Amino acid sequence: MNNQSISVLVTAYKRKEYLLDALKSLKDQTLDENKFEVIVIKNFEDPKIDSFIDCMNWKNIIPETADLGLKYEIGIKEAKGQIITFLEDDDVYESNRLQYIYSTFQKYNDLIYFHNNQKIINENGNIIDQNMIYPDIYIQDPSRYCDKLFINPGGFHNASSIAIAKEIIERKESLNLLKTIKSSPDLAMLSLAIKQKGSLYLSGQSLTRYRIHMSSSTPHGYVYRKDFKKSLITLAETYNKWAVDARKIIDYTNNIPCIDYIKPYELIRRIEASSTPSWAIKNRPISSFYDFLILYKLGKEHKFIGDKKLLAVLFLDIIVSKLPSELRELYWRIRWVSKNNLALFKRKTNN
Repeated sequence: MNNQSISVLVTAYKRKEYLLDALKSLKDQTLDENKFEVIVIKNFEDPKIDSFIDCMNWKNIIPETADLGLKYEIGIKEAKGQIITFLEDDDVYESNRLQYIYSTFQKYNDLIYFHNNQKIINENGNIIDQNMIYPDIYIQDPSRYCDKLFINPGGFHNASSIAIAKEIIERKESLNLLKTIKSSPDLAMLSLAIKQKGSLYLSGQSLTRYRIHMSSSTPHGYVYRKDFKKSLITLAETYNKWAVDARKIIDYTNNIPCIDYIKPYELIRRIEASSTPSWAIKNRPISSFYDFLILYKLGKEHKFIGDKKLLAVLFLDIIVSKLPSELRELYWRIRWVSKNNLALFKRKTNN
């Protein structure tokens, strides 16, 4: 892909405390500023943040929608670059990330999807871990690399680590899927790329700093919170959104290579959400031992679920899901206390 440019879509919803760090990491990019544009899509105004965006001559869009997928649709339609990459408000780029993406797309003319490794940082921006995913891999036949692409963290974890050819996601059918996605745009984008003909590139370079903090809607944030009920509501809703998103992706990308590696994301998250108390989630999903058998069969066939502890927890989740709401709450209180104490210990150790 020659003479390309990059569009960076920065998304934020309500959360302001980390956004300037994210934007400053774009200011510090080594790639020539004429080769990329920045489009910020957020649902709030802030004098300091808006002034910074204006000074950089970047686009600042404030839509009414809170849905992440609809924000992506707005940004994709606005983007002028042939390559689109993403930056969530609480993550930051290494200074060479855009240059690395640009050079990689220049090197491989058929490249349509790129994913890089991450360093894990805490709320203060200190590095606490690093995802060791893979060495650099250029993929022309995704069916040979399903394990590396989809086994967590795999080749999709963290939208801020993805770049994709605009031609793949600006299509009507792609936008129709993306705008309905609530929590898993990264999984959706990898699946869309595999559905199309083109090569993929997984980089072992740690080009993104992925932040874990208390206000995160992920399980990482869940274990740091002090309010059990608010934490569990957020976690249950997130698990359910992930399960619903996975089902939408499966329905849209059915029969693509690696489809059996996407199915567990629906089953696992649905089983987990089903075990939460009634007050934690509206329309609590139902799980069964049949779900577990399907999951076990998929894992055995493709050798991607070898974690006996995970299987034991999921089996217990299904049993708990059949109990009264009060007992389901007790079950999650026990899990929350144990995880919270472990997380606090790790925070003290890392700080």
